[in-house]
Amino acid sequence: MRTVLTRIYASVTGAFLDILFPRSRRAKRLATLTAADIVASPQIVRKSDRDIVTLFDYQDPVIHDLIQMAKFENSRMAQTLLAEAIQDFLVEEYADRAFFGQPIDVVVPIPLSRLRLHERGYNQVTRILSHALSHTGLPPVQEDVFVRAKHTKPQTELTRQERFLNIHGAFEVPQEKISQFSGKHLLLVDDVVTTGATLTEAAKTLEKAGISVTLLAFARA
Repeated sequence: MRTVLTRIYASVTGAFLDILFPRSRRAKRLATLTAADIVASPQIVRKSDRDIVTLFDYQDPVIHDLIQMAKFENSRMAQTLLAEAIQDFLVEEYADRAFFGQPIDVVVPIPLSRLRLHERGYNQVTRILSHALSHTGLPPVQEDVFVRAKHTKPQTELTRQERFLNIHGAFEVPQEKISQFSGKHLLLVDDVVTTGATLTEAAKTLEKAGISVTLLAFARA
């Protein structure tokens, strides 16, 4: 009896909250999801002569909605679900690379420009990674290894050629970080890879500073 009453209460409360604070359609669609429903399908894609590990297909409506919500709606539900869905992969990736003599020293998200960070208020990749790595015993996310030195247009608005021109020279490794991280191996992470322009440019910048990288994107477009 108590279980039935609890469900009724939860249903009525949820409906009432939806009236006060309406959720987006996709938020309602994804409300019953758990991390177990989001199964990674790791693939290595070749972009601009770089191997990029990808975990999900961005064409999957569920993945698309989760990444969009995590990025543009600051949805903690979406960020948490994605984090829990990638956690096992990250743990295994650390273990595998350590076993084969190429240990990952730190996980680094693609940085936002100061303007974009001010506008959005957060880096969704950082939030997803931080949650995924918490309580694993693995090194935490490091955001300040390098910076986006100039504000660029959103890549989604541009053609393939324009994306490479837009992102060229956008990143910079501060001098004090070169001495700190030179010789280290980073796992460099973005949310979605399309042409690979952003990850490629970031990798080149880090490698010029003597930092080796493995590239990871949550989803492949």
